[in-house]
Amino acid sequence: MYLDKYLHPTIQPNLSLANNSTATIPTQLAGAILEQPLPLITDIIHDVADCGSWLSVHQIWGQLPPEALQAIANSFHYFRVAPQTLIYQEGQTPTGLYLLKSGKVEIFRESLIGQLLIRYRHAGDLFGYTLIANAVEGHYQTSAIALTQSEVLFLPKAAFQRLIVEHPTIQQVIHSQLSQDLHEYAIRIAWSQVRIQSLQSYIQPVPSQTDIIGSSKAAQKLTQQINQAAANLKPVILQAQVGTGKTFVSGLIHAHSELASQPFAEMDCANLPRAEDGRLNTDALFGRVEEQPGILELLERGTLLLA
Repeated sequence: MYLDKYLHPTIQPNLSLANNSTATIPTQLAGAILEQPLPLITDIIHDVADCGSWLSVHQIWGQLPPEALQAIANSFHYFRVAPQTLIYQEGQTPTGLYLLKSGKVEIFRESLIGQLLIRYRHAGDLFGYTLIANAVEGHYQTSAIALTQSEVLFLPKAAFQRLIVEHPTIQQVIHSQLSQDLHEYAIRIAWSQVRIQSLQSYIQPVPSQTDIIGSSKAAQKLTQQINQAAANLKPVILQAQVGTGKTFVSGLIHAHSELASQPFAEMDCANLPRAEDGRLNTDALFGRVEEQPGILELLERGTLLLA
């Protein structure tokens, strides 16, 4: 059973170029939220033998004594998620911890400039466990979404608390992972603050009007071109007179691409300084080694309009 009921609200479906070329651009979902962290009770599958076999050959979990390994295998629940499925959401209360058996999960948080990547989780990685491992009450500070078809092992909070009392070695393994993750998290958050501060002057609002108004042939052609540009991540060249809406069209392309949740920024190349020999100083664009990063590095996965 695949959990495809909770799709991340900022992920837009790819626009098909093989279908009707004059189709209007779909509006972005808004206000949709995950009702509770996954898994739902009806989605849980329990396979002790398979779980124990997988854990026994894992680089970290395989170090557990046999009795601890068997106990945790008996307690884990297994569920599968489809790509672009939210597993838990920022602000929700943790109900357990997660161990990724296969697939890829992105941990992210929202910010003033869009969705910030915190880290990727791969097979064998724990995630969503910090508060429970530290026995601290609170809410998730990040969200988790499956990027690919994924298999997840879930350990309910009550089961974890019982296990660490009966088998202290389980807590030791988790705490060794926790210290490393917290260090990486602190580094990533510090970099995110640099990004937010440095990009503020470049960030552009994404158009709230998501359709091209009009049914003329010119409007239909423009809609088709926007659909084509939004369907992939190839560079786009816009040619038009000053003041005719190139930033607006760029914003539409961004809003309906797979980068919709990332920053949309604009740089006016006319403002780039020139050296004495007339060459452009492109440090603001590309950065300088061991100095201030350029806008391309700061954006990471966003959209940049060079005007």
